[in-house]
Amino acid sequence: MNLMIVLADVLQVYILVLTIRIFLSWVAADQSHPVFRALGAVTDPWFNLFRGMRLRLGAFDFSPMIAIGVLIVVQGLVLRLARQGSLSVGVVLAAILGQLWALFSSVVFLIGVLALVRFLAVQFRWGGESVWQVLDALLQPMTRYLNRVLKRDAFFPYATSLLLLVVLTVLLTVAGGIGFGLLGLLLERLPV
Repeated sequence: MNLMIVLADVLQVYILVLTIRIFLSWVAADQSHPVFRALGAVTDPWFNLFRGMRLRLGAFDFSPMIAIGVLIVVQGLVLRLARQGSLSVGVVLAAILGQLWALFSSVVFLIGVLALVRFLAVQFRWGGESVWQVLDALLQPMTRYLNRVLKRDAFFPYATSLLLLVVLTVLLTVAGGIGFGLLGLLLERLPV
């Protein structure tokens, strides 16, 4: 079982390297630098397996999060196997479900934070119009949909829609966390 713990540690290091690669890709730096090329040589083969999934929300590509999430599930299963000596289908399903919820709740949390920041910018008339245009391009489709669902014959003011979006993300996060947590516990108890 020590081999399993070593494998889990190697996976943890690789997850860290993948995360560093993601953050460095956001920096406007010389991508041809030997450090970037070395990181790319180590991480791109794994990321390329997921890039074809085209999981985008506006300018955001979530395929790297899926790639890392898969490794997190595998690492958790390897650690559990090392500790308990066996896995059940329920444990595997619970681990996958837990990671899917973590990904979804991260996106919901990010949307909530962005909506809150934009709400505050509207309320306090903060400058930086180019930044707000980018945020509005992401948030306005969601606020329009929310308006259609809640108030079919008229629209809420944009600030109100943003605040409703913040409240909705908080409710989704809390209710989803409870619901997916309970479902995960039930799956882990499956006898198979």
